[in-house]
Amino acid sequence: MKSPLTISGFLLMVRSSVCVDITVRGTVGEQVTIKCPYDHGYENSNKYLYKGLYRDNNIILKSYGGESSVFNGRFSLRDDHQMRSFTVTIRNLSMEDAGLYGCIAGWGEYKQIQLNVIKAPQKRRPVQISTTTIRTYTNTSPDHTSTVTNQTESETPRQ
Repeated sequence: MKSPLTISGFLLMVRSSVCVDITVRGTVGEQVTIKCPYDHGYENSNKYLYKGLYRDNNIILKSYGGESSVFNGRFSLRDDHQMRSFTVTIRNLSMEDAGLYGCIAGWGEYKQIQLNVIKAPQKRRPVQISTTTIRTYTNTSPDHTSTVTNQTESETPRQ
């Protein structure tokens, strides 16, 4: 017989997993678009974008069906009735934007979205090269003969 503690732990693990329907990847400072399809009959229904889990009811954007575009700060929603999908754009991504989102049209199927945000690759600095030129100078005066070495430095321009 299994102990209740073991079964409870298993139920907690199953309950905490989230099924993701759409995975999107974006880069910090850029924008990302998320396409949310919906079924026939929901063209004139309200469209929603949630941050986090559906049960948290954290609505970022809401359109009232007849509207083709809705904006809220860095977030925008554009509805395409012909294609039966709405597209959400998030501009100027930050690492804090990463996480779970959800979208739904009317009482249709809720789509769970995972947004992954990565840092932009570092730009490489051009390498600065310094060169030394050695010139030999011979002094031929009547008193004595000597050789002097002059050094001059030059830089190659940055690219």
